[in-house]
Amino acid sequence: AAVKLEWENGELERARLLLGKARGQAPTPKIWMKSALLEREIHSTLETESGSGTGSGSGGVEELCKQHATTELQMLDSAISAYPSYTKFYLMAAALCDTMLHSREKAKTYYIAGIQHCSNTTTKPTTDEHTNQRLVFALWIQLTRLEEKYSGIVKARSIIEKSKLRCGNNQDVLWLECIQLERRNKNNNNNTNSNGVDDKHISTLMAQALQECPNSGLLWAEDVLTCPKPQQKSKSMDALKKCDNDPIVILAIARYFERDNKILKARRWYERALALDPKVGDAYSYLYRFELKQKQNLERIQKQQNIQTGQTGPDSSGPVPDYASEVLRACQSVVPNRGTLWCQISKRTENRRCSVEELLHKTVDYLDTLE
Repeated sequence: AAVKLEWENGELERARLLLGKARGQAPTPKIWMKSALLEREIHSTLETESGSGTGSGSGGVEELCKQHATTELQMLDSAISAYPSYTKFYLMAAALCDTMLHSREKAKTYYIAGIQHCSNTTTKPTTDEHTNQRLVFALWIQLTRLEEKYSGIVKARSIIEKSKLRCGNNQDVLWLECIQLERRNKNNNNNTNSNGVDDKHISTLMAQALQECPNSGLLWAEDVLTCPKPQQKSKSMDALKKCDNDPIVILAIARYFERDNKILKARRWYERALALDPKVGDAYSYLYRFELKQKQNLERIQKQQNIQTGQTGPDSSGPVPDYASEVLRACQSVVPNRGTLWCQISKRTENRRCSVEELLHKTVDYLDTLE
């Protein structure tokens, strides 16, 4: 509690001292992780100050950032020595090596070590083991993306295929990464076939994935959103037959209706997705952006009508409904903590102190960059 209080008040050095004492008295995985995250926030703060011109000089700040990154890595190494099967330490260390220390080989070493030490072959995992299993999948996925970034699709393909052999061919997150890997490289090569990637190959992969994981909401949602437009209606119906109450599938169908400009249906299906799982931040983000667009469209239409009729006073039809504010209030009351996009934004170091409203706006802005 004392660490949290100092941290929230911006007393990072005092929080660091308290965490140092905690590591000496009760070095639990949580304490080690908090210590590493604190170092990350310190060098993130230094980078922000440098960028805004309030730092002591770019050269000195860069050196300090590197020192804190090295300290964080040393902490993670100590944490791994104490808890070699704690998967998050390997993910954090690898990401640090890649993004801050710019060492591809070190990052790769951590991913491989994590896979070796944390893989669980239990056929009926407990809740904790299931969580760890998902983190092991994350190790495989991040290793795939690392190889894609530095070595290209051929090496990345071999990694993701190896993951399916090691973890089982019925893991939907690995199949999804396999499909998205092909799609990313198809788009990067301007729809050429230089890497053996084309729509037919991706469709074949999706069919294989759904055969292995017929009840996966993740895969059905991806299929609904990426298949050719004439097939989207039938794909949506197939998805509902398999995953009628899966919020990921319901959200995908809502997005399909929005793309098809079916406003009332889209709103109804977005609301259904939230009713199924109110903690999924992605649904709030898509619905909030949808309602903002609808409000802008209605205001534009209303303005054009006023110009045509020559009306200069208050609009007789009344103000435009502000459904976006209702979505925002609902999101603030629930405080979402799940969702791929939501977690991607909310877990960034620079967003740790953001309010729910700020996170919602940042997620919507990120969605706009994807289109």
